[in-house]
Amino acid sequence: MHHRPVEFDEASHRRPVRPILNKIWTCVFLVLLVAALVTLYNRLQAAGLEYSADSGSRPQLDLSGYLCAPNGARPEVALERGCDWDPISFHWYPRERVQDPDNQELIRGFLEAGPWHRFYDSKGTVEVDPANRVLTTLWLTKREHVVHCMYTLRQTHLWLNKGFDPPFNYSHTIHCTSYLVNIILKSPVPDMDELTVHAVPYPPDWQVVSSLLKSWISLEFIKGYVS
Repeated sequence: MHHRPVEFDEASHRRPVRPILNKIWTCVFLVLLVAALVTLYNRLQAAGLEYSADSGSRPQLDLSGYLCAPNGARPEVALERGCDWDPISFHWYPRERVQDPDNQELIRGFLEAGPWHRFYDSKGTVEVDPANRVLTTLWLTKREHVVHCMYTLRQTHLWLNKGFDPPFNYSHTIHCTSYLVNIILKSPVPDMDELTVHAVPYPPDWQVVSSLLKSWISLEFIKGYVS
């Protein structure tokens, strides 16, 4: 019996080179991509920590609604202490906040909604001099109280937005919002329960998203991608 030698076909057993190179480059690309994402994640995380550290070093707002000078203080004493009179609330506040241009605009709006007449007694027999700043108590109309609440709520938001300590504490906000709603519900308009309000985002332009929130969203996305 004769055995024919098996011929080895080198060409048929040669492994294709191009598919192997493609797999290698794909692996390299994925490794570089993961490395880039991890680096970006670390940098964003460091930026977030740095932002938190910076925020922590900033002075915290005092939300107690403190006054620059007490009610009843003599004007010369209050002014010497750096205070100014706020006719919206009959309080002495730090001059920088009262004299702020946007706050002055609120004061003008409140005064123009008057004129306001205040009295020492509930029967309205003895009127308070509008120039009197040495006040501890007085009587005013329900109308002025409503307008006062509207402007003090605006003032509180304005001062917080400017980094000022707010003029009132949270209890005053609860008081004013409750008072306004109660006034409306005691004398509701005829169409109070009708569908007259079309709820849309206000203001109509795009909502503001802080840079910190954008960083947080990016971090969460990268976390999910890497994991």
